[in-house]
Amino acid sequence: MQNTVQLPFITATWQIKLPTVVRYLEKGYVENFFSTGELMLASVKKFHQHADEQRGDTEEGLAQLNVLVNETPVVGLVGSGSNAFILSTSCIDDESLMQQLNYDAAIRIVDTIGFAAAIAECIPFFRHGTQGYCIYRDSKRIMRKIKKPNLPDFPPKTGAEAEKYFHEMNAALAEANAHESLFRKALRYASQAEYRFIWFADSAIEKDSIIIKCPKAIQFCEKIDDFPKDSELSTTVAGAKMSILTQAEFNKQYPSES
Repeated sequence: MQNTVQLPFITATWQIKLPTVVRYLEKGYVENFFSTGELMLASVKKFHQHADEQRGDTEEGLAQLNVLVNETPVVGLVGSGSNAFILSTSCIDDESLMQQLNYDAAIRIVDTIGFAAAIAECIPFFRHGTQGYCIYRDSKRIMRKIKKPNLPDFPPKTGAEAEKYFHEMNAALAEANAHESLFRKALRYASQAEYRFIWFADSAIEKDSIIIKCPKAIQFCEKIDDFPKDSELSTTVAGAKMSILTQAEFNKQYPSES
């Protein structure tokens, strides 16, 4: 099955079905992508600047961490994504959402892993990446418990211990966040059902956005020309509408003679 991951699962396998997602855009940008692979990726700074309520979020990447590190409470505000490019897509494949976002065309990404890997090859100074569903909560608080057996006692007794404590604590907070702050969205955005791609790259630090050309990514996508309104259980043949019958409907319409 396309766009899936298979993992060992006892004596069998466990299959994870990844979503087919949609990127809504102006028609000209969709045509450019399928012609040359051209695509714009935005940074967190771009999200902060966007005036459109549906596309902008001044709290993008921000969260409050409440972490117990070796039973010691640590509270702090984290701001993630200063070195990341982001592509927002939706799990909703529907014309009404496209209109709500003020777009008139769309790209359907049918293989999210292949697409993400292809784009990564085209980003200067790419380091690592992640993808997944956004988490919709009005709370920006992330709560974790972490064990760090190598963490020096507090307060540190020497300069070397203080430096080690500082680095170990930063690593603990990064582990606690695990990029989740970049997937947290307020409940008012839940109707968008966002699925997000994030590419971390040194080139993102100074840029609001980047335009890349990645022809390799085209093979993992489909152009959405229209959004069919009919049920997939019906079709039109020679001008006549025909429906696929369920087994119960078939038995009712064509009862057995036996």
